[in-house]
Amino acid sequence: MADTEFTAEEFASWIPSRDAYSMARESYGNFAASTILNHLATDLIQARAAHFFVSSQPQRDFGYVLRIPREVWEQLDHANYQSALSLWTTNNAEVSVNRSTVLSKTYKLFGIRFDPAGVRAMLPSEGSKDTLAAEGARFSIAAAQPEPEQKRPQVAQALLNDWFALYKRAFPGVEDTESKAIESAVGMFPGKFVSRQRVRELRGAQKRGPKPSGPAK
Repeated sequence: MADTEFTAEEFASWIPSRDAYSMARESYGNFAASTILNHLATDLIQARAAHFFVSSQPQRDFGYVLRIPREVWEQLDHANYQSALSLWTTNNAEVSVNRSTVLSKTYKLFGIRFDPAGVRAMLPSEGSKDTLAAEGARFSIAAAQPEPEQKRPQVAQALLNDWFALYKRAFPGVEDTESKAIESAVGMFPGKFVSRQRVRELRGAQKRGPKPSGPAK
């Protein structure tokens, strides 16, 4: 239902999705995307878009007077590769929601913004940031240490292949390093085991500098 009392000035004061993601990254690291989507899917954060289209009325721009419905965020809350969603970089999103063959919809959203109060409530207070940072450091150290594979389930090879295809696009050429690839893989599959060796196999043999030449014979 349209909120005709919601003004353009109010909308301009809301936080672009890209900026909200950057704020969440400072506190939640690789879990920033899933944290925001979980809050959106439970109505703890509200969202609107400057331009709001839905496939049932493709020519009509509902704009910021409509809240983006919860079903959009419920769909993305179960998506793979949440940190790679376009709304974290462009503030835009295209989401298909399939309740049934008859009720399927596609939302096209441009200029997404989140309500400031919801974003502030999601972020940890100043007093808890040190604790959260310590927990994050502990997780990073544990993730970097060798761990028996039986402790956590292995990531399916097909999913790991999909992750690597996306990773290569995000970090081409010299931007790709082993430590960055491992951090990305671990962050993409929380709760599952990704061995350093499997990441190395996907990355292949890395180029090395030429070996020093021996004395001429």
